[in-house]
Amino acid sequence: MEDSSPSFEKTDMAIEKSVQTVFELFDNTPLDSVIDFGKFLWNEKFKIY
Repeated sequence: MEDSSPSFEKTDMAIEKSVQTVFELFDNTPLDSVIDFGKFLWNEKFKIY
């Protein structure tokens, strides 16, 4: 919190971006999987044999 080193802004930015990236990966992956599974089911339901 009281970091006064020469490039503390860059360190803070790197930490913030890495945490944000991890949360986005965990948040988006399940949603993408659900959408992909839904597309698969939709295509199988309306597949003409």
